[in-house]
Amino acid sequence: MARRARLGLLGGLLGAAVLAALLVPPIAQDPAYHRMADERSVGGIPNAWNVLSNAPFIAVGALGLSRRGSRLRPAGSSVPDRSRSAPLNLSMVFTAHSSNDRRPSPFLSSLA
Repeated sequence: MARRARLGLLGGLLGAAVLAALLVPPIAQDPAYHRMADERSVGGIPNAWNVLSNAPFIAVGALGLSRRGSRLRPAGSSVPDRSRSAPLNLSMVFTAHSSNDRRPSPFLSSLA
């Protein structure tokens, strides 16, 4: 299949998916979904262990992002490792943030 035909097919599938998403009504979400398994407070932090368990994700992601300036290269590669690790490190930081962001809030009642 020619490159132009593949791009056309991909564009058509993307357009169909976007159109389908716009035509489907919103799906109501159970409010209990946002309740945490461990709701204990520690040191004034609500849902402390759910929040604090994300600290390693932030630490590893931040460490990886801070080492982007190093000139380390994988064996046999001419491309610096930092260009390939940035998306992984950013995703770790964003994972920790979005996981912490699921705490109950008044805003969640307007989602359904």
